[in-house]
Amino acid sequence: MTFSRLKPSEDYLKLLELYSTLHEIGDPAKGVKPEDMFDGRSLPQHAEMIRNFIQQSGSSSLLDYGCGKAGAYHANNIVLPNGAQIPGMKEYWNIGDIGLYDPAVNSYKLLPHKTFDAVIATDVLEHCPETDLEWIISEIFSLSKIFVFCTIALYPAQKKLPDGRNAHITLKTAGWWVDLFEKISKKHNRQYILGTMYDSEKMTIIQN
Repeated sequence: MTFSRLKPSEDYLKLLELYSTLHEIGDPAKGVKPEDMFDGRSLPQHAEMIRNFIQQSGSSSLLDYGCGKAGAYHANNIVLPNGAQIPGMKEYWNIGDIGLYDPAVNSYKLLPHKTFDAVIATDVLEHCPETDLEWIISEIFSLSKIFVFCTIALYPAQKKLPDGRNAHITLKTAGWWVDLFEKISKKHNRQYILGTMYDSEKMTIIQN
């Protein structure tokens, strides 16, 4: 059966409800406060790479698809992995128009009704059910005018969901993800950059 934005799978809807609850109340059983749950502060580890692609492409607008609580966009004096300190993401990227979307966060649950030069989805897709990945990735491409940047973990997460599953519910090989992106990118004629993470420190970059 083919699923879509208008008709997602039952598992997608269950996960959306689960993530919405986690964002709202946190995980009391594990002592995680709501404000610390999927707060989006891991984005700086990819910030320099994204900045390079923004500059190379001349992009002036960007959508963060699956931004969580978008903590990195509200933070100041951010320290990057290379030790450099930046005033904020918007200033560092020199992007005037940044859109934020996450269906499980009330503040960002409305999908934008416009396109952006760049669309990024960092550490998002492995949290989505395999049954819905084609329409989700296709949607990401459809929102982009120039390029798509995605990073995907190929290893289990430390976090377990309340239903007992690992938070990285779709664990596939790098080749599997490349084949999927190749299939979808051909329909949209967009450049994509795919970062496959083998652990928290090692990432391979694939560009079409």
